[in-house]
Formats: sequence, C-alpha cells, structure tokens
Amino acid sequence: GRIEAQSSLPVNLGNVRAVNALTGLGAVDVYLDNELIAYNLPPEQASAYLVFPTGVHNLIFRLTGSDALSTPVAVGLFELSANQSQTGIAYQTRFATADAAQSAEQSGSVLFLNDDRSPLQLGKTRVTAVHLAPGTPELLSIGYPSRAALLYQIPLEQPYGAIDVDA
Repeated sequence: GRIEAQSSLPVNLGNVRAVNALTGLGAVDVYLDNELIAYNLPPEQASAYLVFPTGVHNLIFRLTGSDALSTPVAVGLFELSANQSQTGIAYQTRFATADAAQSAEQSGSVLFLNDDRSPLQLGKTRVTAVHLAPGTPELLSIGYPSRAALLYQIPLEQPYGAIDVDA
C-alpha cells in the first residue's frame, strides 16, 4: 500500500482579547508574545477577540506610543487551551501618592478570565464581574438601578463568573 504524509499538522486554536482597566493611565498598546494586537486601546474598552495557537503566551500592556522594548505597565503569562476564549484585563495595582510619584512602568497587573461564549437566549446579555479596585472594600456588590442586588460580595481579584440578565 501507499502511505501519504500529512501536508500540515492540525493546529489547536483559542481566542484572546485584552481589556484596558488602567483608567488613570490612558490608552495602551497591547502585545501578545511581542506582536502588536491592539493599538491605542482606550481605558474601559476591550479589543476584538483574536485567534491564536494554544500554549503559553505573554500579554503585554504598554502606554500608547512607548517603544516596543520599553518596560511595560503590566505583563501577564497565561496558557490558552483549544477552543477556549480568555480575556486579559490590565488594571493598576500601584498608585502615586501625595508623598511619592509613581511611574506607570510596572504599576499594573493582568487578571485572566475564562470567557463563557455559549449562545444566549434571545433578549439576554451576559455579565461577567471582577473586582479590580485595590484600596477599596475587599468585597463589592453590584446592583440594578432599582438597588436590587445583581451580584453580591465580589472579592478583590477573584473572578465572580458570568450571569445572563435581561438585555
């Protein structure tokens, strides 16, 4: 019999996006393994999901316009699995005080969330909550405008999970 070699090995892929929660620092450029994936990402905004091979990766946040080899604001090492979607959220962990100025370099951290991208029922939207506000109460709650509780006592730097609510 005849044996044919595969022309390429199957590649396992996952999805990654970045969120800029560095509200006091302004826009950032985001790199995945030193490749620019988001340019001038404003605070409180997310990049699009991008497809990358599975494995261990670095997500790097630098102030917009910084040299690609400069010290970043935040770096996060994560492992991407096949068919998985992850969000890396850069947030500030060190702040300037009245007594001491703080450089933006290495003043942040990155928290990764495993995203639930399963289909939603018509008329619903998905909310994922995480408390990333150092210096505030250790537990925060999120409520509806009516003051009814939506998510109760979210601990600092711990993903709460996703909840589907009316859109």
